[in-house]
Amino acid sequence: MFISAQYYLLKVLKIDTVFAVTMVPRLVQAFMSAIGDYWTVELGRRLFGYEGACWTAVSLLCSWFLHYTASRTLTNVAEQVFTAGALSMYPWGGQKQPSTSWGYLWLVGLSCMIRPTALVLWLPLIALHFARASHSRMFLLKRLVFTSLICFGALMLCDRWFYQRWVCTPWNFVRLNFVADIGAHYGKHPWHWYFTVGLPAVLALQLLPFVLGVRVGRCRLLAAIVIWHMLVLSLVSHKEFRFLLPIFPLAMCVCGAGMARLPRSWGITLAILLGVAFFPPALYFGLFHQKGTLEAMDYLSKELDKKPGGGSVAFLMPCHSTPFHSHIHRRNVKMKFLTCEPNIKKKKNHVDEAREFFLDPINGLKMYGLGGMTDYVVIYNSLYKHMLDFVVDYDLKFLKGFVHTHFPTAYVGQEVWIYKTH
Repeated sequence: MFISAQYYLLKVLKIDTVFAVTMVPRLVQAFMSAIGDYWTVELGRRLFGYEGACWTAVSLLCSWFLHYTASRTLTNVAEQVFTAGALSMYPWGGQKQPSTSWGYLWLVGLSCMIRPTALVLWLPLIALHFARASHSRMFLLKRLVFTSLICFGALMLCDRWFYQRWVCTPWNFVRLNFVADIGAHYGKHPWHWYFTVGLPAVLALQLLPFVLGVRVGRCRLLAAIVIWHMLVLSLVSHKEFRFLLPIFPLAMCVCGAGMARLPRSWGITLAILLGVAFFPPALYFGLFHQKGTLEAMDYLSKELDKKPGGGSVAFLMPCHSTPFHSHIHRRNVKMKFLTCEPNIKKKKNHVDEAREFFLDPINGLKMYGLGGMTDYVVIYNSLYKHMLDFVVDYDLKFLKGFVHTHFPTAYVGQEVWIYKTH
């Protein structure tokens, strides 16, 4: 809804061009990420003082993963931003807190409204706040209930407006992702994946100051929360790097504390090393990794602009391989991609459309009947060997190819190819 509001504003201002529709949400998200970075540095200052804040800022600047995700319109990024804000307001000390010490609960509520998994990180911290509260625990409980009811009520009203019926989306999220484990449809990973692959990959060389920081007394709680979060997420078979974003404010503070405990010359040397190590992955993932689909959509947008009467596009690729209408932004353009809905209704022998297509591409191409049904066909080059007869039979014209990845898989080719049917 947040991005839809941006689209609506662009429409009202009559500047809803393809460029604006694709770039404005990214710029807004990048601005939000910058606020999240500020809150993370503020958290470092509250926990470890001015020096700790400085090294936390260095850690943020040297994180290739944050650089890669900062402008991406993912709910995980928004969850990370508001989590960072709540952590910076959280009463970490055991001293007497003013009545405003419960203000962080509003941002916790907002994080949970965006993604219910935010509650995983906050359950032990809220419990710790109750245990340490020097003022009335009843006072804190009332504030917790109050903010929870307001946030939950606002969420229910938003969902009621959107779905036109009463829907409890947090329960649906838990039921489908944790109870039914539908994420397994998109890939399974071993239980230890976050510990052996996930965290080491996203921290990269920063794993060294992270390990050093864990030895700092106050960082043990932060590290414990990080481990707790990964353990709970490990209960679900489907795992992704982006699911680790909410723990990044804590991880960056631990890294900052680890660098702060080193002799100054060593800390500077390590910072330089981290900075040098930052550029290869940041540049590769920011400029080259899986860029083919974006370039293909830009090319299609320009091609379709030449057809005032409209057109149609078929994406014969794994589902969600490309952006969709936001990069075309034309009412008279019909587009179709292979779907990949999980087996929510528990049907026997369920096979989604994309998997069925790639199990038998030749038969799938016959079912699509490319001739006359679509103007453009977009594929990965790995599918071409199955399309030779169709290229000849329907006189498909090769328009353009775009390098997509240097690490192709069975269904994702090295290049994205665009054909014109007539």
